[in-house]
Amino acid sequence: MAPVRKNTIQQLTHPIHPLTYFPTATIQFLCDGCKTLGTGPRYRCSTCDFALHEFCGTCPISFSSFMHPKHQLNLVIRKSQAARQRERVCDVCGLHVNGLFYRCKLCEFDVHQLCTKLPEHTRHPLHREHALRLQSSLPGSGWCIICQSACSSWGYSCEICGVDFHNQCLSNIAPLVCSNYTILAMPEPPPPSPPPPSATTATTRVYVNEGHAGSCYGEYHNVYDHLGQGSSTDGGKRCGG
Repeated sequence: MAPVRKNTIQQLTHPIHPLTYFPTATIQFLCDGCKTLGTGPRYRCSTCDFALHEFCGTCPISFSSFMHPKHQLNLVIRKSQAARQRERVCDVCGLHVNGLFYRCKLCEFDVHQLCTKLPEHTRHPLHREHALRLQSSLPGSGWCIICQSACSSWGYSCEICGVDFHNQCLSNIAPLVCSNYTILAMPEPPPPSPPPPSATTATTRVYVNEGHAGSCYGEYHNVYDHLGQGSSTDGGKRCGG
């Protein structure tokens, strides 16, 4: 076999040719590893038009995880649907597994390789008081406080307060960073009835998380036109109307 160049790898999903790393690629592609769409850096075989996410190309063959501490997880390749005996789902997110994923054969524990990147502990502006822990059995109500539906798969929980979150719900809330604030956009309320000419009314509603040395917390905050404030920040002063 010819020596592998510095910017190439050999990958078990495509053993016949080395894959070349393209760090600046921008065109959307279908990853031949996890079977999901991707953009950005990738590994590719131009001869076969075969491409992998950067992570799918470099994920280890086996590793240990807090998600399944009893045994190592081994990388496997899901065969085509015609060759499958039955459908399998990721034990962490509950969605079907296709292509590359990790498995413990002894326990029949399956997990997407991207799901293995979820941290065991995290902090989030929606629950600033304590760290949240990713668990298979949630100690709280088992009810996501964001989407108000049951948590049937793994989720994040505050063991002190007994509040639970779907990991997907936390991931879908992308904070917007503005100066020293982290702002979470809130749904616009219905338009109010026209006020009397002398009245002052709030025109914008945002969630403001005011940072102190990297920390943040959430409060409802109304922005009033008569004070000449912007729609996002007010110089660190909370307006009482």
